[in-house]
Amino acid sequence: MTSCLARGYILTWGGKTVISKEHSYLMIASLSRELYDYKLFCFNGKVRFFKIDFGRFSEHHANYYDRNQHIMPFGELDYPPVPEKSIEMPASFAWMIEKAELMSKNHPFMRIDFYESAGHPFFGEITFFPASGMGKLTPPSYDLEVGSWLKLPFIYTK
Repeated sequence: MTSCLARGYILTWGGKTVISKEHSYLMIASLSRELYDYKLFCFNGKVRFFKIDFGRFSEHHANYYDRNQHIMPFGELDYPPVPEKSIEMPASFAWMIEKAELMSKNHPFMRIDFYESAGHPFFGEITFFPASGMGKLTPPSYDLEVGSWLKLPFIYTK
């Protein structure tokens, strides 16, 4: 960990590299507008949906979208959706999907986060357990539906 910090990387508890100092400076430079956090939820190597966090430093909300960028009928209990909020999708969205699917291809589930600043995409983080596995969707029926998309490999032990 010390060598990562010496090279200028910020780490999360899960041990994945998040944002280099260089990237964080570029993002800060773009703060004349809100910086959206694009969180892509990958199941068995495919992006099934994504969320966009907004108002993180004032009134935090998050909208969920299918991979075709249509608003989904659920949200988070802690960060309620605002479906009427118009959010322009990033120019690099197709690139984000491509990279997220590449990184998640050998995993049952991963959430891969990106940012876009001045038209350039930046990797944020990878997590295997968003919200420490404790996040709740609303309406609650979507917890079961989204959970049903998780296909874990069968492991035989004696």
